[in-house]
Amino acid sequence: MTKINFKRDGLTLVGQVERPFAEKYDLAILLHGLGDNQDTSLMRKLSSSLRNAGIANIRFDFSGQGGSSGKLEEMTIFSELADASTVLEEVRSNPHVNNIYLIGHSMGGVVATLLADLYPDLLPKLVLLAPAASLKDYINNGELMGTSFDPNNIPNKVRAGKLTLGSLFFRSFKNLSIYGSAGRYKGEVNIIQGTNDEAVAVSYAQKFDHVFPNSQLNLIENADHSFTESFEDKAVDQVIKFLK
Repeated sequence: MTKINFKRDGLTLVGQVERPFAEKYDLAILLHGLGDNQDTSLMRKLSSSLRNAGIANIRFDFSGQGGSSGKLEEMTIFSELADASTVLEEVRSNPHVNNIYLIGHSMGGVVATLLADLYPDLLPKLVLLAPAASLKDYINNGELMGTSFDPNNIPNKVRAGKLTLGSLFFRSFKNLSIYGSAGRYKGEVNIIQGTNDEAVAVSYAQKFDHVFPNSQLNLIENADHSFTESFEDKAVDQVIKFLK
């Protein structure tokens, strides 16, 4: 494991890279969920398992989260898209990298979908773990993480669970064409979803599977949103099988 930093618009994105012992290799960019960071159990397991399978990978903290600079209150879906594209642009110039893949969990799955729509020529495969397209509906219905607000008069800041999010975070989702981006991406997609996900209903994964032109949906019976305990191994095994 090697620590690595990326610079975007004066911000520092803190990350780690794992490489196999090979001259040339495929590389996956891992995108964490809302309020999480690169060091969740799922991200760590994905990283080590990918390396052991001969796939290099980069995991990093989105701006305003984890060890990266910036303020969480200034984070939006578009700032995360800019963070992810910064990492992708740096990776694409690496002469040791063959194929580049995206792996996104929760909100990271939404970011991965939008980024794949922008860079279809660079990204032949996409993995979505419990992709949180539900965020758009939560926001338009005026409720997120147990906090209610007026979606037509969004305050400057909203305390959602343990997170304080700025107005633009909510506004950036209101008219976001998540499934529109999905429908334009022609690469291979693996959607992995738990049937006992408390944050994202199975119906969202099913809609993704319907909209993507070249996708497969793998449901993990009784798995929760974070794929905890034994479900973590099952989810990671699905990822490795798909990318190898």
